[in-house]
Amino acid sequence: MISKYKLGEITWVDVASPTREEIRDLKESYSLPDLLCEELLKRTPRSKADRYKDQIYLVLHFPVRTDKSIREHEIDFVIGKSYVITVHYEPCFALERLTHSIEEKQLIKKSSIAEHPGFLFHNIIREIYLDVMNDLEKINTKIRKIESRIFDSEEIKIVEAISHVNRDLVEFKQALRFHADVLRSFSEAGATFFGSSFVYHQSLINDEYNKIRTVLEGHKEILSDIRVTNDSLISVKTSKTIRFLTSLTFIILLLTLVTGFFAMNTSPQLLLIKTKANLVFVGGAMVLLIVVLIVYFKKKKWL
Repeated sequence: MISKYKLGEITWVDVASPTREEIRDLKESYSLPDLLCEELLKRTPRSKADRYKDQIYLVLHFPVRTDKSIREHEIDFVIGKSYVITVHYEPCFALERLTHSIEEKQLIKKSSIAEHPGFLFHNIIREIYLDVMNDLEKINTKIRKIESRIFDSEEIKIVEAISHVNRDLVEFKQALRFHADVLRSFSEAGATFFGSSFVYHQSLINDEYNKIRTVLEGHKEILSDIRVTNDSLISVKTSKTIRFLTSLTFIILLLTLVTGFFAMNTSPQLLLIKTKANLVFVGGAMVLLIVVLIVYFKKKKWL
């Protein structure tokens, strides 16, 4: 489906899930090269930037949060001297917000938008990055919840929670991994395509990406610190458990040795337990031995 919006002398063409007939119409209306048209008909596996005679072609993948995971959303940009064409293959909430702003005449009030397509592209990508930032803020909320639970003796559950958040951050990084190179190429092409007046707006676009990258790296560092702390707590608990089991094993082994000694099959003359009083005495001595060992282990902080 093709939607067109007029902003002064600039035209924004938004194309959702394009058909071959729609791409043919765009080719005729905006003199698009055949190779570029073929690119627009299919998804591109990685982000990239190409320069044609009268167009700059960008492919950017953005992370989009779903109910269960993060997936990559591809948006193709064709930027000409008097138009911007956006092509996407699934709904994009950021683009929908921009179209509503245009319909309500709010976007047109920003005079620089209508000066040339580079300014329009800046506003489009800024709106998309805003959604990415909002998703990162939701991840930040999850990280804060994990951090608040770290001393609640839920180390195993926290390991699972950390793994889920880390997977989301990895998928964000995976989707954005080529943006720096693509924007750098666009910056070089835009300087000659739009002139020196666009350099400032190009720097703003780079700043938007750098904000995303800084927040993403910050989240990964915080999550890494939480993981290290949680691993330390698990290690301490494991060490305590091992010390307790070792001490318990030693006590049981000693008592087994004592009972084994008295259970030996020997002559009646060598038996030390001949009456019930002797039995009570030996039993009491064993209990006393247990108490002494426990007190000793406690003092050594082995228990």
